Amino acid sequence: MWAKRKSAVYDHFLKPRLLYDNAGVVKYGYQCKQHPNDSAYLVTRARYDTTTSNLVSHRSSCEKKIAPPEQSITNYVNGGYYNRGELRLKLSLWVARRNRPYRIVADPEFVDVIHIANKGVKLPSPSTTSRDVILVHDWSAPVIAKLLQERAKKNFLHLSFDGWTAPNVLSFFGIDVHYADDAGNLICHTLDFSPYVGLCFLLFFTKPLNIFCRLRQHNIWVLGSFLTGSFIEPS
Repeated sequence: MWAKRKSAVYDHFLKPRLLYDNAGVVKYGYQCKQHPNDSAYLVTRARYDTTTSNLVSHRSSCEKKIAPPEQSITNYVNGGYYNRGELRLKLSLWVARRNRPYRIVADPEFVDVIHIANKGVKLPSPSTTSRDVILVHDWSAPVIAKLLQERAKKNFLHLSFDGWTAPNVLSFFGIDVHYADDAGNLICHTLDFSPYVGLCFLLFFTKPLNIFCRLRQHNIWVLGSFLTGSFIEPS
């Protein structure tokens, strides 16, 4: 059936798959090519239904077709389609990875540059971006924990600690975990990065010790070097 399709609307979707609802009715599921991993863009149709009205409606909405004769001009002027959630995610990753201030998303020149590409873009506020960074961190933590558990079954994990002082005289303590992947590449994840006061050994050592204990509770063995190169041997 899929090979014999005639309507051009099918080109907007991936090859359909069979779905079953709670009543056992068999349906076809058409996934939008523009959003292959988003279930919100899955269009269903009963197996016995041969009409394409719901597929056409989705395509028109997805491509923002308002007036077909002016369609190309409208899309060009508006800058095309963008996903607001994806934009917020990318901004959060950019700010966190490149050490950008949150207020950069409200910088007038930055806003102008974005609006050159798409005048319809609604940028998040600095406070929203700050919350998004925290959300991304919270979502990533269990994923990293599971990854480390799997990696610990194959090899050792190495913890490294580093204390330093920023130009504004604030002192910070960073804790990283390192391991080699299957290709031999060195991979590093920052487990924690927090301020500390002075060079008190207790403050300097308690946090990594607590992290080691939490890792050990998840059956993850680590080799930890504390500046002097001492190691925690596995049992």
